Amino acid sequence: MFERYTEKARRVIFFARYEASQFGSPYIETEHLLLGVLREDKALTNRFLRSHAAIESIRKQIEGRTPVREKVSTSVDLPLSQECKRVLAFAAEEAERLSHKHIGTEHLLLGLLREDKSFAAEILHERGLRLSALREELTRAQNEKAATSRPKEASLSPNSAATSPSAQWRTNSTLWSDAKPNLSGRSRSSAAGPRITPSSLGSLVSARPPSWKVWRNALRMAMCLPFSPTSGSWRWTFL
Repeated sequence: MFERYTEKARRVIFFARYEASQFGSPYIETEHLLLGVLREDKALTNRFLRSHAAIESIRKQIEGRTPVREKVSTSVDLPLSQECKRVLAFAAEEAERLSHKHIGTEHLLLGLLREDKSFAAEILHERGLRLSALREELTRAQNEKAATSRPKEASLSPNSAATSPSAQWRTNSTLWSDAKPNLSGRSRSSAAGPRITPSSLGSLVSARPPSWKVWRNALRMAMCLPFSPTSGSWRWTFL
């Protein structure tokens, strides 16, 4: 039943059960659920109730309206009242209305306001909380959160990857590798090395002015260039 509930919302149910046991109630009522919200999510209640005095007065009002009974052991599994069951169902609907995957404390607060005949709704109405105003406030906060998350998503887009530090490092590494001297004699674009034909070898021999150094270098090259009968050309080899 509580799979979709956030950790805070689950603790609200736990505290509501505890409050019901302290009041000696045989059921978990809406006022106990309200006390659980006040106890667990102080940021939410301070946001909408505006003052600490209003929060303290809620407990005093509940204590003044609840008959004194013997406390129930916390090991006893207390059931939810029918009003409280409807509150949880309304909370799930409010989460779907806001397109939220999980049910949080804000949805429980909306559910309490929707059960307008309950004691908890009466307490909230007396302090100025209205269902429509609370919905608008949560929708506005959701839109603001979505608007602030868009620039972060844009900064992580593929178009911005070129300006990232890692991309700049890769670019600098590529430039540095291209600038390094090629001491192996091999071409960077071809692992097999440059192709030299017999005609190009002859042009080296016929260069002007002919000298014994030219002939010596040409002879050394010819000795290191085995002929390939399939391609009809010569290839560099390194001994």
